[in-house]
Amino acid sequence: MTSRMPRLETVTACVLLALALALRLASLDAFIVGDELRWTCRSLGFRDALKRGDWAGTYRTGHPGVVTTWLGAVFIPHNDDQAQATCRASEDAAKLQTAGATPAERARLAAELGRMLFRGRVGVALYTWLCISAMYLLIRMLWGPGLAVLTLALVTLDPFYLALSRFLHVDGVLASTMACSVLSLLGSTHRRESAVLHRGLLLLSGAAGGLAILEKSPAIFLVPFAFLLLGTDVLRRRAGRETILQAARDLAIWCLVAGVVCIGLWPAMWHDPVDTAAKVQDVALLEAMQAHSGGNFFLGQPLYDPGWRFYPVAGLFRLSPLVLIGLICALLWLAKGNDRHAHRFDLTILLLYGALFGVSISMAPKKFDRYLLPAFPALDIVAAVGLLKMAEAVRGRMVGERPRGHARPTWVPVCLVVFVVGVALLLSHYPYYLTYYNPLMGGSRQARKTLLVGWGEGLDRAAAYLNAKRDAGQLQVIVPTVTEFAPLFSGETRSMREYPALQSDYVIFYVSHAQRHRYLDLLDRYLWNPRAQAEHVVTLHGIDYAWIYAKTEHVQD
Repeated sequence: MTSRMPRLETVTACVLLALALALRLASLDAFIVGDELRWTCRSLGFRDALKRGDWAGTYRTGHPGVVTTWLGAVFIPHNDDQAQATCRASEDAAKLQTAGATPAERARLAAELGRMLFRGRVGVALYTWLCISAMYLLIRMLWGPGLAVLTLALVTLDPFYLALSRFLHVDGVLASTMACSVLSLLGSTHRRESAVLHRGLLLLSGAAGGLAILEKSPAIFLVPFAFLLLGTDVLRRRAGRETILQAARDLAIWCLVAGVVCIGLWPAMWHDPVDTAAKVQDVALLEAMQAHSGGNFFLGQPLYDPGWRFYPVAGLFRLSPLVLIGLICALLWLAKGNDRHAHRFDLTILLLYGALFGVSISMAPKKFDRYLLPAFPALDIVAAVGLLKMAEAVRGRMVGERPRGHARPTWVPVCLVVFVVGVALLLSHYPYYLTYYNPLMGGSRQARKTLLVGWGEGLDRAAAYLNAKRDAGQLQVIVPTVTEFAPLFSGETRSMREYPALQSDYVIFYVSHAQRHRYLDLLDRYLWNPRAQAEHVVTLHGIDYAWIYAKTEHVQD
């Protein structure tokens, strides 16, 4: 049996990694989410600045999203002169409806920018897949093949993580990079007996930390967390002078490597590091103090700051049911505390990472469920341990013996259950993985009453419905968000902010705007008017995402 386990592990891991890649690359042109066209334009501007040697021009936004713009710059086709002109004319797609001299030209330019976006998504999909592969290897080194394969299954089939790792945006990239940094640093504390391996993992963690900070400013959380992890490890090893000095050296090396990566991979830092860092800091402080301009929705109410309860509730809705069950089992096992299993320290660190990161982002009034994504890979690892402990307990009762701590005998059936349940969940939501909400929390229908729902999914079906009309190219359509709709529609897209009362054929409402009571006058005239009937409604998993009203069917109050 022992000689066959490595082969079984290898085959299972290869199948899961192949599935993870296929899921991330399939149907990348299905729909467009908020701000993706802006990241497309930022990537094009970043690449153009590199070509011209304009290092200052590689600063595109204060997020700063450098890894995403690098990926977009590499994977977006290089015949982009027209696309760059469109980005400049529309202020990085913020005013896409103004690009082009005629409606037909505007539709063509928007569609071309959309095609660029879909190519850029390939880079994010490949990057997140490589990070998943690295996570698997790090987990295997830390805790063995059984936990590594099971965690790989949970991560691969996590609907929320999968959804966000397919967009030309920052959240999937950030979560993947931060996970690699934390696991590498944790690995370095386990491999002190090998100076080469210890130092290599430390360097890898610092490099990943630098990439994460380049991606989005909340990743600065990794700096105090590295201090916490190394300090806790010192206490665990019974602090002595040499132990403390070694931990201090490790933290200094980590910070140095992270800083070198931040400067080395962002040419704007070559030009003026002080000014560039100051601009990023200013944006981060502004984001920390201001709520989202469009508002939010929580527990049935439109509001600006959902408060501290938002992320615990949003996290429960976004977890897969097996991860939630695994987390509960892991917490019960940790609370029991009747042995000194090697996993205890590591699980505590990973739980602290997820909890403290959630606390750090809760301080800002601007809150979205996707901001919590960096906690998910760590929670998947903890859940994998919990599922294995539960399976061992069940097996022990069935055979009449106490369960053993070794996970290898039980990971195969547990992994099979995770695979079957995970694939079933994903297939039911393909390719709209964002429509997934935890069925143990009430699923999509309860999520619609609790959280802000919809980030662009469903607008593609609204566009397809209108494109099927004979005169689609001549239609004028009013939408609340132009960038998610215009690249997919063959007619003229107009912004609801500048609604021309007499010059439109259709008005489209979207669920997230209706939840937040945006454009109240139009909601009163159409969506909330019982005498106005929608011509077509886009429904995904029990939620109405988009409503299409023909202007000729408009009923005055």
